[in-house]
Amino acid sequence: MARNAVHVVGTVPVSGTLTAVTDITNPVPTIKPRGTHVVAAKTVATSSAELLAADANRVYLAIANNSAFLIVVNDAAGTPTATFGIPIAPGQVWEPDDVPTGQINAICTLGGGTEPCTVETR
Repeated sequence: MARNAVHVVGTVPVSGTLTAVTDITNPVPTIKPRGTHVVAAKTVATSSAELLAADANRVYLAIANNSAFLIVVNDAAGTPTATFGIPIAPGQVWEPDDVPTGQINAICTLGGGTEPCTVETR
């Protein structure tokens, strides 16, 4: 808001001349994406394994569970289990606001060996 401007909420009686502000000095900035967007088909087994290697330049992450079973990920390079980690239900996507740059491990809690998931990174 301009230094001498008044912000009004509601109705206020006014006398005198009103001038509309038509000069915008701070337009919305253009946001340009960094890096290359990569989509990869991965599998998750019933034992913990690396899903993504550490990447200090990672700025986006989404993991989609395409299987019929719960998968669990751990974004701290630890070992996820059925009761420890970030659960992703069948048909759901985990898209963290605070993108982890370390190694991501995953495990499928049930299933016949390997279950599909989709990983998107930038």
